[in-house]
Amino acid sequence: MTVARSEVDGVEAIAPVYSPSWDALKVGDRTYQVRRTIASTEEYAVIKGLTPVAGTFFSASDVARPGGPLHFRTARRGQR
Repeated sequence: MTVARSEVDGVEAIAPVYSPSWDALKVGDRTYQVRRTIASTEEYAVIKGLTPVAGTFFSASDVARPGGPLHFRTARRGQR
């Protein structure tokens, strides 16, 4: 991404985007329907001019922090 910013005229900011195809998220005994999930960098909100209605966006430090809000216990296929 640094290369694109420095070598392409007019590019001021870049944010990669990944949209996982989750339709539900289970937390404990509760299942939540997921409409749309976007994974990106902190620059995404700035580029798109987004402001959260409530709370805050996850930061890079949230993602990196062990035990932080984005660290989930995962199961491999066939395990429960």
